[in-house]
Amino acid sequence: MNGSARRAGRLTVWLGGPADAAGRASEIFLSACARAGIAGLAEPLEPAAGICFVMRVGVAQAEDSNAGCDVLIATDEETSAWAGAARRLVLFDSARTAPPQRLRPGAAALDLPGLSPAAAVGALAWLAGLDAETLTAAWGRRLRGQNAESAALSVQAAHAAYEAASEGLGATPFDLHPGSERLLLLSGAQALGLGALAAGCTCLAVPESGRDQGPASWMLKLAARVGLAVFPAADDVSALGVAAGAALAGARALADLSSGSLAGAGGMLRYCAETGLPAVILAPEDEWKWPGGLPIMELRPTGAAEAYLMAAEAFNLAERHGVPSVVRAGRGLLGRWESLPGLPLDVPIERGVWASGPDSGTEARVVPGQEETLRVVAALPPDILTLRRAALEENASVERSDDAATGLFPVPSAATLEERRTLPPEAYLPEGLTDTPCAAAQALRLCARAWSEQGLQPKDILVVAGGACCLPEPIFPRTYGVRAPAGSALAVAAGAKLANPALAVAVMDDGAAMFSRGLAQLLVSARLNSDLLVLYWSRGAELPDDLLALARTAGATFLARLSLADDEAGLGIIDRALSHKGFSLVESSCRQAGGVARSPGVIHEQADQPTYEETEPCLAALGAPVGMALDLRARLCARLAEELD
Repeated sequence: MNGSARRAGRLTVWLGGPADAAGRASEIFLSACARAGIAGLAEPLEPAAGICFVMRVGVAQAEDSNAGCDVLIATDEETSAWAGAARRLVLFDSARTAPPQRLRPGAAALDLPGLSPAAAVGALAWLAGLDAETLTAAWGRRLRGQNAESAALSVQAAHAAYEAASEGLGATPFDLHPGSERLLLLSGAQALGLGALAAGCTCLAVPESGRDQGPASWMLKLAARVGLAVFPAADDVSALGVAAGAALAGARALADLSSGSLAGAGGMLRYCAETGLPAVILAPEDEWKWPGGLPIMELRPTGAAEAYLMAAEAFNLAERHGVPSVVRAGRGLLGRWESLPGLPLDVPIERGVWASGPDSGTEARVVPGQEETLRVVAALPPDILTLRRAALEENASVERSDDAATGLFPVPSAATLEERRTLPPEAYLPEGLTDTPCAAAQALRLCARAWSEQGLQPKDILVVAGGACCLPEPIFPRTYGVRAPAGSALAVAAGAKLANPALAVAVMDDGAAMFSRGLAQLLVSARLNSDLLVLYWSRGAELPDDLLALARTAGATFLARLSLADDEAGLGIIDRALSHKGFSLVESSCRQAGGVARSPGVIHEQADQPTYEETEPCLAALGAPVGMALDLRARLCARLAEELD
């Protein structure tokens, strides 16, 4: 290759080798190009083909996806098999691969000893006409926080390859027209996370298995700085349940399921749609589709700019229409790197319609902790769901004629000790419950007495009931409440507590459902010591295992069994459970014929252990997510964008 063979405008590179190393090399090379004002993108491919990443830099990089290969980086034999596809150059290491035998007319091969993805960055920098200082700056920026010795070796390999390419090829073969303005480089995963933060996302739920992948891996590093409270859910279902609970409490909440499966959380997604909980979900790009007729917004970004804008808009659409929003985020988008001239960081924030008084209709959302809007959130009437579905299809808001509603978000505040009024137990109970003989009613009467003795106000209490049989319709207390799928009430409660730690949150669920569908989340909440009261019913035959024993093994700090035959003893247990700081699990026997009663009483109590809400970095530093001001997000995201560059 010589100077007369220069190609103007574009360089397309195929890169092989280990996928992680190839991705990092693509990132650093594009970072160097972005510093020189040269646009570029890198897209991951299925590694089975031998090519891990395709990079395109230059003027026409985004528009021409079938431009073919200019330069092949053959780091192994599998990649070297593609040598005949390279129009201009094949880089290889003769110590690892045989010299390419079939080259296209006009193409050349260059033997670079020690060729690796890191060294390839140096060779590509020279091919693109970048100077050594730009290369060094890109490496330094992108390797911050990594092992110093390893980073130094990578930089050394890159500079050695830069010099070798210069000596072996002569003049720079590509003219990519550097620009005068530095560009912003970010991945699809970062674009999604940045869009969520710009839109005011303050709560993130992610399965523990997905913390190191996708947008969550980037957002978790920033959480305490940017006002993002995080809950490590047990699985995809629980993560969506946590996001739903946080949205119920008034926060803008995101569930990152991009490394998991939306199909596995399909039941929870239906629940969010039917109850109007505006959670935002990042989901993998797959063929699974929820049942028709549900009001669910779906967005499918294809590039970094769209990922940023759609992630931000997903929150507005969710709250404007009262529906969950699903943003599809496949591997091709998450692993894609793209340089952009900039992003509109001051995105509009539209929070929908909120109840402002006791006469507000079901279309207006309520916020637990708000005065005079006590409500049980349950499935919406079919006609409202139909209207919301139609509004989504037309991209128009549902018309509301509710005068007792407002577009201003009502920030909740817990009653102070001075503001608390002593209320009789009857103030927490629905009419006619005093003589109802069922176990749920008996347990609720004990809770009401304990709430009364502790001076809790109804507006500051949230009861999450798992399934309709746990608290039948007439038995729900006169506090804030929500019905959740049986076995998933704990996840919803954990999300509400994350969004507003000042709430007194009680969970009432069926023991069999918790064991079959909610056990993983129960053990996670016990290990984290979430500040929740969980009351479950042990019905009929014994559970396969003792939930209390399992919870104690996981780290629960308060465990008890409740006998409804003795009100005074039961009141003492509930009162202690409510007073306990941390995770309280109480079993209530609801024996049928053949059931075996276990001895009631407090089984285990460990005081003075910090709760999850006290130790979660964002909550400890900035307080409740529902009280955070969202109008400063543009300034925050501007700083984050500078750090990405």
